[in-house]
Amino acid sequence: MSRLQTGAVSPIMVPTALGDVVEHALRGLPQRDLLSVAEGLPEVLCDPGLVERVVENPASNAIRHGGGGSISARSEGRRVLLIVADHGRGVAEADLPRLFEPFQRLGDVTAGEGIGLGRRSPAARPRRRAPPSSPHPLRVAG
Repeated sequence: MSRLQTGAVSPIMVPTALGDVVEHALRGLPQRDLLSVAEGLPEVLCDPGLVERVVENPASNAIRHGGGGSISARSEGRRVLLIVADHGRGVAEADLPRLFEPFQRLGDVTAGEGIGLGRRSPAARPRRRAPPSSPHPLRVAG
């Protein structure tokens, strides 16, 4: 279980420029230029440190395993969906139910590989799976 799920971490919700959090999450990633970040990401009420951790892992995976990608956001009612899309092969349909299990590394054959999404915040969950020929968005509701 994550520290958030056990109550060991309590989110500190503050008005935050989402673009600043994304840029901070990407700082230090190798080949960061393989990710395009949409202009004008909105201000949201969130815990910037926790959102940064949620963004860093899929962004890093998009670079390492997906050949690059993009980060964008859009409003959906009172929520903002943060979308990290890559150009990789995606997740097999049969593996989708296990995708967010803690410490899951689907198809892992060697140490250091895998998508590791189970370590992300429970707020991060798949909303839809794109067709194999298009980017594969993972959306963060919040």
